Amino acid sequence: NTGVLPTADPYAGANLLPPCFTGAPSPCQTIPTPAPQGAKNTGAGFVACGGTAASPAVCTASSNGDVLSPGIYYGGIRISAGTAGNPIRLQSGIYIMAGGGFSSTSGNNYVVSNSGGVFIYNTSDPSQPTGAGAAGQFNLANGNTLANLVSPTSGAFAGVVLYQDRALSPQPDISI
Repeated sequence: NTGVLPTADPYAGANLLPPCFTGAPSPCQTIPTPAPQGAKNTGAGFVACGGTAASPAVCTASSNGDVLSPGIYYGGIRISAGTAGNPIRLQSGIYIMAGGGFSSTSGNNYVVSNSGGVFIYNTSDPSQPTGAGAAGQFNLANGNTLANLVSPTSGAFAGVVLYQDRALSPQPDISI
């Protein structure tokens, strides 16, 4: 944005480590073992999104009311639906974007998190760091996307919704 003054990073002096998962940099923050691939609930139960470490693929929440679960999303997440009355919902927990980033499509989209909060870690897929496994943007500025994401209130990532791998070069854009 233009006309916005830069502010100091409130976590600059903190020893905030990225979450541990297979291939993650060391040192890292130990977390409960995340699901190898998150899932989306389309009302008929959880449906695997399909990306793997060896073959990353974006997980698209494309139906109003889709519910995404915490886990490692090899290829990232794309939000392309949701309304105020029937938003895309992120269940509370840790979401690792191992490539692909976290983005929305153009149009009217609405995404919310459960009250327990979400922590989204943006990095690349250590097994396939190019193509769909390359680190993507955190971009919710496309179209008319409304997001109401809250951070966890306790634990290692309390107060943090988005954390981007500091080792990524170049650093992917963050647009909110």
